[in-house]
Amino acid sequence: MRKRLDHLHDHYIVCAYGRVGRAAVAELRAEGVAVLVVEPKPELAEVLTAHGVAYLTADPTQEAVLRQAGIGRARGLLCAADSDAANVFVTLTARALNPACTIVARASDPASVDTLQRAGADHVISPYAVSGRHMGVLALHPAIIDYLDLAKLVPGLRLQEIEVRADSPLAGKGVGETRARYPDAQLLALKRSGASEITIPGHDIVLVTGDTVLVLGPEQTLTMMAG
Repeated sequence: MRKRLDHLHDHYIVCAYGRVGRAAVAELRAEGVAVLVVEPKPELAEVLTAHGVAYLTADPTQEAVLRQAGIGRARGLLCAADSDAANVFVTLTARALNPACTIVARASDPASVDTLQRAGADHVISPYAVSGRHMGVLALHPAIIDYLDLAKLVPGLRLQEIEVRADSPLAGKGVGETRARYPDAQLLALKRSGASEITIPGHDIVLVTGDTVLVLGPEQTLTMMAG
């Protein structure tokens, strides 16, 4: 385990291996990224071993533990503990140790969302609110959920955010032209740099540096689009 920890780089640290943590780990591993779980309950060590997941049995609220988990080399950290207070403390510590790390935190209480954001979380998820919105979207717009399910069920098909950089093959190209050039990919949404809203891009919209597009398509095509 020590050797595995020393070689981890650009990995994702998941704090707590409860129901939310397990689902997050499954998603990350499905994408082929390195994952390390920090779980304070020693009784879950057998489960983690059985699942083949690299782990530390330790308290993630401790700075020394996050350092041991390689927070300085990590790409992202997911705070999935049942305690909002623990998630706030982990977020504060992790943000101080790695300002560039992407932090996603769970908030059991909706009132904790603002606290976690102020602590340094890039994204805060309230499972009850998310599941409720998911149910609403499924009832009103089932085709959207079909897209998400399709990305999971079809081998080689992925749903990915692509940032339009200055040297990107998408920069300066119209959405219609992009769709024609990559016919096996679906450009689903666009977030313009500096804008808070996400829009469905019209055919005549020109992609510019700083845009982020959500694309569904084969992995090879997405790699070409990302440049």
